[in-house]
Amino acid sequence: MNAQRLVSIITATYNHEQYIGECIESVLSQTYPFWEMIIVDDGSTDKTAEVALGYKDRRIQYVRQENHGIYKLAETYNKALRLAKGELVAILEGDDYWPANKLDVQVKDFDNPDVVLSFGKFQVMRDGKPLKILPPESLPEEARVNRPIGRGALYMMDPDYLIFCFPVSVVIRAKTLERIGGFQQPPYLPVTDYPTFLRLMFEGEAAYHNEILGFWRRHHRSSTTQLLPVILDGVQRLVMQTLDEKGSFFTPEEKARTAASWSIIQIKRWALLGRLFLEDGQWANARRSFRNALKLPCAVHWRLALGALTAISYLHLNVEPLARCLGLPTVRDYMAKDDHMISKDMIKGS
Repeated sequence: MNAQRLVSIITATYNHEQYIGECIESVLSQTYPFWEMIIVDDGSTDKTAEVALGYKDRRIQYVRQENHGIYKLAETYNKALRLAKGELVAILEGDDYWPANKLDVQVKDFDNPDVVLSFGKFQVMRDGKPLKILPPESLPEEARVNRPIGRGALYMMDPDYLIFCFPVSVVIRAKTLERIGGFQQPPYLPVTDYPTFLRLMFEGEAAYHNEILGFWRRHHRSSTTQLLPVILDGVQRLVMQTLDEKGSFFTPEEKARTAASWSIIQIKRWALLGRLFLEDGQWANARRSFRNALKLPCAVHWRLALGALTAISYLHLNVEPLARCLGLPTVRDYMAKDDHMISKDMIKGS
């Protein structure tokens, strides 16, 4: 059974002196005692090391390396994985933390040999305040348990869900993780969790808990805040590649629906970026954004709207006052959201 199943906790950290103490203390508070914590410090320049080394529990191992950066995050995780001795692997990044019962709840899931991954709800935090709880209640049961195999992957590739399986709530069977070659990361994607979990969804079943199993902290320095537009483009690229490579798991209709959903997301992003350029008086960049949207398959109403916005760019007009008068969200309203999806840098790579 699960009484003494060792859990190896991988904690990648970089300049987290403000958060790493709470992260470690949430591990020390676990009601399940059979764990080891491997902290890999990616060359922090603040007092992260000083804080981490202040904890003397023999189960905590601190390793420092020269800075590899976010695009080599899988290398950092796999370094910790090579040091891990546990039958199970959990992920707790240096700015996140856990409820005290997390491991107690999830370790028993692996009594079922078909389960390769366990996850649950997680609370999104910002400035010490709760924002929202994910995944949404609308996530179907077949995605939560990944049964039949690949169902979870289908929903992970749906832009309406994407992050329903998140590192702070996840525990993985180590043998399965090693079988797929460890943590995954395409060179164009500045995250390792999404490609790794997507790959695991083709390896076995999942276990799901309808309770909060982690607290994910959003702050201005977090990679998901700074690099979200890049992450979205990279995820779409990985999704299209996965649909090709793992096509036998899905029906033609499911593949077509997934591709169409991403087209809609990208159309909305380019249209929003074009509005941002209109507001700033960058008329040529606005036209380029709208034309990029028009290159994608879209319905007639989108083509009419994008055509109108392109014409407006030639007239050197700003549509935001009209949006405000009509009670519609302005481009700045979208940009102020915690999860805005656009950046002016998008235009450079188009």
